Amino acid sequence: MRLNKYASGKGGGSVLKMLMKIFSISAILLMSCSDNPVTESNEPKRLLSFEFNMDKNDIPVDSRGKVEETIVKIFLPPDSDLSNLIPDFQISENTTAMVGGIEVVSGITALDFSSGIEMKIVHDDNSEATYTIVVTTNDAAVDGAMKNMMEDFNIPGLQIAVVYQERLVYKKSYGWANKEEEIPVVDESVFRVASVSKPITVVSILKLIETGELNLNDTVFGSEGVLGFDFGTPPYGSHIEDITVKHLLDHESGWTNQPFDPVFRNMELSQKEMIDDILNNRPNSEPGVESAYLNFGYVVLGRVIEKVSGMNYDDYIKQEILAPIGITTMEVGRNSIAERYPNEVIYYPSENYNPYNLNVSRMDAAGGWVASAENLVNLLVHIDRSNRIEDILSNQSLQFSFLSYTSWIANGGMAGSNSSLSRINNDIGAAIILNTRIPGGDITDALNDYMRNDLNSRTDWPTYDLFQN
Repeated sequence: MRLNKYASGKGGGSVLKMLMKIFSISAILLMSCSDNPVTESNEPKRLLSFEFNMDKNDIPVDSRGKVEETIVKIFLPPDSDLSNLIPDFQISENTTAMVGGIEVVSGITALDFSSGIEMKIVHDDNSEATYTIVVTTNDAAVDGAMKNMMEDFNIPGLQIAVVYQERLVYKKSYGWANKEEEIPVVDESVFRVASVSKPITVVSILKLIETGELNLNDTVFGSEGVLGFDFGTPPYGSHIEDITVKHLLDHESGWTNQPFDPVFRNMELSQKEMIDDILNNRPNSEPGVESAYLNFGYVVLGRVIEKVSGMNYDDYIKQEILAPIGITTMEVGRNSIAERYPNEVIYYPSENYNPYNLNVSRMDAAGGWVASAENLVNLLVHIDRSNRIEDILSNQSLQFSFLSYTSWIANGGMAGSNSSLSRINNDIGAAIILNTRIPGGDITDALNDYMRNDLNSRTDWPTYDLFQN
């Protein structure tokens, strides 16, 4: 206030001139005492953003990098060619981007990122900042874990898919689909997924309930049951007509696998003959009292789906569940090598049982599907109760059983194949499938531990979404 007063009042001009002269002399003295006669500009020399876009590169996705101090971390899908990529980037005003002493123009200049790049952001006053561009394609941690697992358990071929915040952020295939002909597993390969088929059947039953065509408490057999007397010979044994849809879903039908699991015996029987045999000859206890894991119960649920929908089980699944979410390559498996699908792997026993002696098609709703790891995580993100991608069931329906959990895992295994599908937490999910089975459950434990521990501890994930390619 005083300076303004003097400057505007009488005689103020001479006072102001005197002050300005003093300031000028002080500035000259300060400059003459400084080690750096030219001060560095305070303007930033920054790399503000960095990305690769599909429209300028031979890549299947757009990918944005994360600029963290002087490092840029950016991901591209596994095995991407990094030798000739055009980046799009933003830099602060009055600066130029340089690589190897040559100016780089955003969206125009192609660079070789295969051996790493340092980008200098140079200001007009010649001051600069250097950024290291780190491009990750094949994730060393994931690849190392999968290869170690394959070596430890003598696994011929394996496939993994990982989702983060409902984006497909990693998928990769390892080893042999056909060892004898040296045909590798590729991302399009499909595998038998055994009991990971059961969540598919659960979702389908819930869909029919949601549309009002079925109820969890509907009985299955007998005069009031969904299937009526389509199977077996009435009168049925005690408790059979008390079995409900929910009992079968929860493995509480009153039947057990004693003296054997029906789906793995008497392979020559048709599906109907197998169901007839169990209804006629295997006693059951009161349903809803005890839980006993039962593949047979899910085979019966497949027939419930057929009866209510008026469609073949696999046709209903493909039309009403899979096609709406973009899955077109899943099928109910076939029994022999000769009948396998074009992209289906060969199954290798690690136990004294031939994978091609199984009646896989008869198992359909319990363990018959073939799929890729990507197929499985695509289904997962549509039933995970997150809102980034619209679910195929209401949130109320997805409160049923394990689907309501923050973390759940579905495992599958039979001669020649093992599989795991997991909702690891609210952000991360994964599927791993392989074309052999390790007896004793060790491989299942290894798969589950990897998902729950290694993947769960990761914090750095790509920004791209391979579902969109």
